[in-house]
Amino acid sequence: FVYRKSITMRSGDPGVGKSTYSANMIRDFSLGLPVFNFFYTPKPVFCYYIPFERGAYEISDRLRSLSAVIEPNWHNIIIKPDFIGYDVYEAKQATHLIDTVLTDLDPILKREIDIIVFFDPIISMVAGEIKEEKYAKAITRCANIIQNRSGCAIELNNHTVKYYNSKEKADPFYGSQAFKAYCTSGVYLSRNKDLGGVDMHS
Repeated sequence: FVYRKSITMRSGDPGVGKSTYSANMIRDFSLGLPVFNFFYTPKPVFCYYIPFERGAYEISDRLRSLSAVIEPNWHNIIIKPDFIGYDVYEAKQATHLIDTVLTDLDPILKREIDIIVFFDPIISMVAGEIKEEKYAKAITRCANIIQNRSGCAIELNNHTVKYYNSKEKADPFYGSQAFKAYCTSGVYLSRNKDLGGVDMHS
């Protein structure tokens, strides 16, 4: 589901439940529980979540709701809403984001715990269209530097999906060669209209 030092693009349509999906991941990883009560987690993982829209309240609300069943390990979670409105295509803003994240992660690295960093949603990390390679490369550059210096796994989350052929097959990478070259895997979340719930396509 998530491998150490992997880079995963997770995308889906608005309203499919991506925030709840991410909150479940964070809750389960923080405790070292099987993710979605299925994917084995050998030990707790530190989760560093960067919301680029709506601030911290949305993911915080989802985590508080999940706490009614199982409380997350809050010592293994940072929610960092400081970068809303940033454009990482601009070098100064990208550098500030990278430096801040690495500074926050430095004491975590000393704990010798695995780390996963969430960028959510990546469409709001730049002022331009992420289907343009220059903007996609700006996003992957930030993620690449953070990963190389911290050894973390990366989750790139986004709102919608681009369709690239006449059969409308889901493309989690938005047709971007930069994302395809950089990411370990791509996952598309869709609503199951027949059975309810959410399907995960990789």
